Amino acid sequence: FIDNIYSIRNSYLGTGNASVSISAYVKSVSPETDTEVRNAINNAIAAIPTMVTAPDFRKEVSTPTTLATGASWWSITPKRRAM
Repeated sequence: FIDNIYSIRNSYLGTGNASVSISAYVKSVSPETDTEVRNAINNAIAAIPTMVTAPDFRKEVSTPTTLATGASWWSITPKRRAM
């Protein structure tokens, strides 16, 4: 899970030449938005270790019955819509 966020961070910040990154463009248009995106990425990286050690997390993503019925998806859908 955390590797996905690292990939997002690397894509956003660029590799090698940060002056031609997505972040550099966003910052030129809206420094506040760039800060928000960077903070969101960093917060996600910080939260994942806690999330994946929660007892119900691994059960929800690995239980065939839950995956087959879509229960996990439907339980989080209202929360995702509210975001």
